[in-house]
Amino acid sequence: MRQPNRLPIYIGEVGGWVFILFMIIAMAITPRIEMHLILNKYHTPFLDAFFRTLTHIGGNLPWIVCAIMIFVKMWKGVMLTLAQLIATIIVQPIKHLLHHPRPITVFNEANIDLPIVEGVNLHAWNSFPSGHTAAAFALMLGIAVFLPKWWQKSICLIFAILAGYSRIYLSQHFLDDVVAGAIIGIVSVYIAMLFYKKETLNGNKKQEVK
Repeated sequence: MRQPNRLPIYIGEVGGWVFILFMIIAMAITPRIEMHLILNKYHTPFLDAFFRTLTHIGGNLPWIVCAIMIFVKMWKGVMLTLAQLIATIIVQPIKHLLHHPRPITVFNEANIDLPIVEGVNLHAWNSFPSGHTAAAFALMLGIAVFLPKWWQKSICLIFAILAGYSRIYLSQHFLDDVVAGAIIGIVSVYIAMLFYKKETLNGNKKQEVK
């Protein structure tokens, strides 16, 4: 069985870490509410529709992709599913334990107008970390692991970042929520890959014995 090459470590995961590093620097020098307003400054009907759709990369879509992959390429599908499960297991307890307010709650308390996209049901609590972002990074970087071309891996990273940004654009999360979600998504892929390599290695050994 062909092992995934290591290029995604440079294109996908390191690219993700570079993005996270820049975002952490931005958060360190810019107040939270101000940063949210900066990132939410430019809205158009096209972008509203685009990000309202793209955000589903971190919604139910990953589970649909995982189910399809299990039937097409079982162990690859299992790896993607495991990455999603790990991300979910990490995100959900933290969300409910911290119970951080989302942008709509923070902005209402500060009496500041919040950019809102029509048709989006804004949640009030459990903001940190962003589950959609964690799921999107786990899905897209998980897929990137198995893609052969650097540009394909780069596209996966771009979609993961855009899915994370969609959570800010739609005012469902702050930047720090998204950064934390991205970190969880990347770590989940690392852990799932350890399982995948172990299983494929065992499979290769069994074939050699036969």
